[in-house]
Amino acid sequence: MCGAWLSGRMAEKRSARFTVNLGYVALLLACALHLLLALVWRAPRLPWSVLPLILQGIGVQLAFPTLTLLLLDRFSNQRGNISSVQAFASLLLCSVIAGVLSPLLSTRMLPLALGASALSVSGVLAWWWYRRICQRSLDRSLTTADAGLTLQAEIAEPL
Repeated sequence: MCGAWLSGRMAEKRSARFTVNLGYVALLLACALHLLLALVWRAPRLPWSVLPLILQGIGVQLAFPTLTLLLLDRFSNQRGNISSVQAFASLLLCSVIAGVLSPLLSTRMLPLALGASALSVSGVLAWWWYRRICQRSLDRSLTTADAGLTLQAEIAEPL
């Protein structure tokens, strides 16, 4: 809830890139803390074992609303279809993680921390890849020297 509230407040003042980057920084810090706690203690200890999960939730809710809006903006003529596909993909991924991956990794803290870290790092890499693609697209439109196209590219890709 705090991450979603923060994301809404930041949308008025910060760029999409900043908000998503901050979300991923929170996720990576949560992963580092989770790994550290897993190496120090074999069994979960309250409240310390829950703290990385809280930070991870804040990071997800910082990034996810902005990522969803970027996805919808990318396909502005098909927002309904894209929203449905995004919801389906998200639910499918969450069900695989909750139904298959989580029970396999939840036997001890270290496998769970490693699994969460691997998924978080894959999200960071996907975000980095998306930004590179958008930057290349923007660079190509800048080389055409058409002011109208450049302005449209900058509006369409705010990164």
